[in-house]
Amino acid sequence: MIEQEQDSALEARLRELLADDAGEVRPGQAPVADIVRRGQHERRRHLAATAVALVVLCGLAGIPAVALTVTVDGDKDPGPARYLAMASATPSADPGERQSPLPGRPSSPDLLADGATYEQAASWLDDCLRHKNEYGILSEVLPRLQPSQLRILMAHGATREDKVPGGAYWITAVGDDASQAVLMCRIQEGRVTEVLGGQGPQRGPGSPLVQRDPKALNLWQRTLPQVRTGKPVYRWADFGTVDPKVTKVEVRYGGHTVQAAVERGRYAAVGMSDGPETAPPQLRGYDARGALVYDSASAPGPTSDIDPSIPGDGS
Repeated sequence: MIEQEQDSALEARLRELLADDAGEVRPGQAPVADIVRRGQHERRRHLAATAVALVVLCGLAGIPAVALTVTVDGDKDPGPARYLAMASATPSADPGERQSPLPGRPSSPDLLADGATYEQAASWLDDCLRHKNEYGILSEVLPRLQPSQLRILMAHGATREDKVPGGAYWITAVGDDASQAVLMCRIQEGRVTEVLGGQGPQRGPGSPLVQRDPKALNLWQRTLPQVRTGKPVYRWADFGTVDPKVTKVEVRYGGHTVQAAVERGRYAAVGMSDGPETAPPQLRGYDARGALVYDSASAPGPTSDIDPSIPGDGS
């Protein structure tokens, strides 16, 4: 009996000791605040590194970074806006540092006809240059060109053909440097179907005051009818070079006269006529006083400016 009481007392004492030990080894409350603070700090470091990398990439691409805010200290999360790297797409103040990838604009809005826009014409020119460079077209007479090296002279309908739904467009671009490069492309339903070009006529002491580019014949000699207001009409265009004393050019074709745009030693005109003519458009040039200084109808020489050998691609 005495032994049982001793065992019971011993067991009770052991239970007390075990309970005390368990309280001593029980883990304390997790440091949640410290864990959150460390996580926020690491996230800010990662975001800051990403922002800096973005600015470096913008610099390599030629896009100047104009603002960068990075905070890696502090207990509060400032939010994503604090890590926004702002970059400006505006070119450098010095135009010589970067060359614009876009071609120059036409001299007059009237040179974009039949629904053609500058953006569309620039896209066509880019496709034309890719086609030319990929297939080596005109490689002997024209080097590899970039859109920024050219100026869109005009873009207009190439008339609707019954055999080809959707019609077509001509785009003409020129280089204003010493090469006087001329590139013409026919676009059919978004596809380049013809490429013509070469160096423009070089002006000399014996050049006429208004000189048609031989490649322009494609824009009036190959005219086909369009149907408008119930009757066929004919789209035509013409371009060439002028003497510095010529400030105004009139182009007459198919019974209609159009005042051409004159810029950087070139003239360009787009018009409509009631019907085609076998003779080339008549050219009249005027000086700054408005005096007639050139008339192709009375000028000596052949009645046609057609050059029978024009390099190109009719694919």
